[in-house]
Amino acid sequence: MSLHPEALERFSLTDLGNARRFAAEHGRDLRFTRGLGWFVRDGRHWRCDRDGEVVRLAKRTVRALSARAAELGDAQLAKWALTSESLAHLEAMVSLAAKLPAVAVDSVALSRIVWHPVRVELGRTYARVDLDVWPRRLTEAGFECLRAILSASVRRKCSYGTSGCHIDRVPKGEAVILAERLHELVLDPELIEEPTT
Repeated sequence: MSLHPEALERFSLTDLGNARRFAAEHGRDLRFTRGLGWFVRDGRHWRCDRDGEVVRLAKRTVRALSARAAELGDAQLAKWALTSESLAHLEAMVSLAAKLPAVAVDSVALSRIVWHPVRVELGRTYARVDLDVWPRRLTEAGFECLRAILSASVRRKCSYGTSGCHIDRVPKGEAVILAERLHELVLDPELIEEPTT
């Protein structure tokens, strides 16, 4: 997401201002959790940032600031944009952004974001489909939905309960459809309940 050019100017010309600028521009696609690090959304999925995507986005924020300074002919903004390209200022921007409410989440909130309860393992002709909602569990309505999905699509033995199901030897073509239906089930908040503490 790119900010409207005027939005780049409303933040102070400091490392914290850069962090706020960075979070405003990229915060929808970034999350930070202490102890686990940065997570980046690539399309539909969240992944741990292992290839430096967060730093690339920080550089993009500085380049946008530099372009805006050139567009305005603002010498002070241009000087700050150039200063912000240094490693120390990029690291400060990323470090400070990690503490901002727009991107900082605890591990429980992160697990809700990056949770992938449906897994499919493909073989040559068959697949294995697993649904594991633990530590959450299916509500009574969710369990009935699961039973209906399995009875309509699986004509073989499978094990299932309130924490999910395990199905072996599913034909490849059916596995994708089954996985999509299971994924729709877990996205419905009426069908999944959080663990009680």
